[in-house]
Amino acid sequence: MAEEEADESVDIGAVGDTGGRDGSQVAHSFRVFSDRPASDLEALEWNCSMDLLACLTAPPDSTMSIYRLLSEDQSPKLLSEKVTGVGTALAWSPCGRKVVVGDRLGGVIVYDGESGAVLHTRRMHPQPVAAFSWVDASLDGSITGEPPWTRMLPPLLAVPSSPSNMYAEMPPDADVEALNSNSSSFSFLVSADEGGLIVVSAGGTFPLQATRLDGGEARAAPPSPSQASIPPCSSCTVAGDVAGAIQLELPCLAGRRPRAVSLSPELRCLAVLLGGPGSASLSSAADPRSPGTPTCGPQTPMTRQTSIEPYDEFVVVLDVRKLAIRRRELAQCSGMTEKLVGTVAYARQAVDALAHVWRGAADNFAGKMRALAQAIDDYAASSNGGSIHSELLMTCCTGSPSDAIQAFLTRQTSPQQLSRLERTLGQALEYVNLVVCTRLQAAGQHLLTVLHELQACAGWPQRFGAIGLSSGPLRNLMSRTQDLLRLTELLLLETSQAKRFLRTLFQVLLPLAQKLADQPTTAEPGAAAPSKEDMDEFMARMRQREPMDLAEITARIGARSGSQAQGQVSEEGSLSCAMQRLAADATEFSEQLARTLSLHVGLLACIPLRAASPWSSIAAADLRAVANADSIRGVPSPRGLGHPTLSITWETPATTAGSTASGRLLLLWSGGGGRESELHLCRVSIRPAPPGKPLPFRLEQTRLRASSVHGSPAHFVLCQAYDQNNVAALILNERIPPESGAIAAICLVDLSGHCFEQVPETSAICLKETLPLPAAISLEDLPAEVPFRRSADLPDSYMWASALRVMATRGVCSVYAWRARRLLTLDMQAEGEEEEEDED
Repeated sequence: MAEEEADESVDIGAVGDTGGRDGSQVAHSFRVFSDRPASDLEALEWNCSMDLLACLTAPPDSTMSIYRLLSEDQSPKLLSEKVTGVGTALAWSPCGRKVVVGDRLGGVIVYDGESGAVLHTRRMHPQPVAAFSWVDASLDGSITGEPPWTRMLPPLLAVPSSPSNMYAEMPPDADVEALNSNSSSFSFLVSADEGGLIVVSAGGTFPLQATRLDGGEARAAPPSPSQASIPPCSSCTVAGDVAGAIQLELPCLAGRRPRAVSLSPELRCLAVLLGGPGSASLSSAADPRSPGTPTCGPQTPMTRQTSIEPYDEFVVVLDVRKLAIRRRELAQCSGMTEKLVGTVAYARQAVDALAHVWRGAADNFAGKMRALAQAIDDYAASSNGGSIHSELLMTCCTGSPSDAIQAFLTRQTSPQQLSRLERTLGQALEYVNLVVCTRLQAAGQHLLTVLHELQACAGWPQRFGAIGLSSGPLRNLMSRTQDLLRLTELLLLETSQAKRFLRTLFQVLLPLAQKLADQPTTAEPGAAAPSKEDMDEFMARMRQREPMDLAEITARIGARSGSQAQGQVSEEGSLSCAMQRLAADATEFSEQLARTLSLHVGLLACIPLRAASPWSSIAAADLRAVANADSIRGVPSPRGLGHPTLSITWETPATTAGSTASGRLLLLWSGGGGRESELHLCRVSIRPAPPGKPLPFRLEQTRLRASSVHGSPAHFVLCQAYDQNNVAALILNERIPPESGAIAAICLVDLSGHCFEQVPETSAICLKETLPLPAAISLEDLPAEVPFRRSADLPDSYMWASALRVMATRGVCSVYAWRARRLLTLDMQAEGEEEEEDED
């Protein structure tokens, strides 16, 4: 994004003019809001509800920053957070308060847009994340993922890492705060990785649906069609995946990677844009009038780009209607299931910390007891000595140590060591009590509450059975949770017995060690002689020859050393074993929901398009050389030039009473190959149909040619849908030789009154005929019902423009020039605001 120091804004909207349809001059209505230096950006997106711009810098920096657009003179940086790993994509939430970032390891990180705090992080993909689509799924704002009465539960506290800080103020834990938070909104986040895995998650945190687009074995492609043709694709089969994700095998997509995803506003259709398997040089020789390459007037003798693949881009439309039909049930179950899984993970963290702390204290004590037993065994070999239990029992009865115990107290330990050991064990036992009472048992009550609520939902199979919720797994989880709580009660009982045993043991050994070391006997404040009950219990333990190393607590926690301590082996009846089983069942339960929803995904359309790079039509040697180099090196958007510009967006469906039609998908790209690159628009209408029986989709198409104001070729280079009716595009006018380079300008075209050419309908989902391109219409020839506005010439640095980002709700359009490291923002509503001021 822009550096802290900024250049002065240049109001170029007030100078220059462009020719109108009748040859008159039209004043420019756009003005430059800011023109600033920028960093090397990997992604940038505008907030939909606030004047905030989120930027993700390219590696090795990989930092997510948010800027607020206040005035022409300043754009303060609100926050800057280093992304763990290497960021690859970002998106704003529908509410505008969260930002999601994907990385090269397949991780999805959700940030708070105000504080920059990490709200959630999860690795949802095995490959780098390529694109996001975040859509609101609330019904009148009434959907909530958790019943209000469940908020009466005590909040979960962060697990202390050691006894030394268990009573200190704990720093905020992002995972624990996420478990305690209650969100009143519900949304779907769609994420796609480079391997073709498409994941739909609730709020970006809990996976609900997974679909893998697999090309299978690569096959020979059919003959090259024209840009708007929809030839028949190879047979598309659906196969289940062992991991729960449905696999759509589309041989025509072999080797292609997702570049963009878009979930329709009514949540019934999911569009996926897949890019070509490779990049072609812009100077590859080909006949510009070959099939599939449009001709737009006389051709220059310079060779034009032709793709090395018959189809440059594919658009796949998936049927995900279950997300819309069962959104209320999904909101309830996903929120509670996410809390179930998160609480289980929290409890497992507590058990692991418990095992680690207890193992450190118990190992030292066990070592001392082994040394005492060895000393007694050494004396027993030369005399009639007994075991460690009989020797300690004799010492308690006589009040004086035997020879073996005396040798141990004088040679292998000291009073200071015994005091430290007593203090360490006491702290460890207090830590066990604290974690069990305030963490594990609280987590168990959370789990039971959530499971009871899910069980109540499962009792309504007509609604919740369709999303995979059933009573059997829930009863099993409830039994596991009750078993965990039973084990915590047993651990508390054993801990209480161990405290009395240790207190009596050290009250016997420590005075003897101090007496033998000629040290004064110093008792801790409040300490007293063993009570009769404690001494009777200690002597009974000695008579029964119970283990001296507190093995019962170690076994109950499951904190054995070696492979058992690493979680590879767990004892029956231990907390670790119970947590492993509970975690496995909870994971299986959550995957069952995703597996059930994934089975309902179907294929609605597979549309191949020739969307050649617009840079293939540019004759300027300097621009062409740079774009060709970026294309060969595979520099991605928004940094490199030469890449295709196809984008996908859904138009808002009709809201008339009784209307069930799905929204229209708008395909928008700047297509090169001829003398001038043109703006191509294709509307895809998906008609409602029963599941598994999709109807043929309907196509409408048009293409526009840029009007030149300098008497030289004009090219549509970048384009993006601005709102429901308008399209924003960047036009590049080549300079007239001997001047080099080009002049850039922004154009906004209102298509609400424009007539698209309808493609004849067929009975097939995939059209079998190659269709000719519609005639190109110049902007100057558009009828009066189709107004368009055009900015003045942008600064020269923006002839290297590599990305365009618009946001109609904020009335802004940003142009990023990676090679020049500049970011320009246009105020698209300046004219209307000025008119309102004049009226006042």
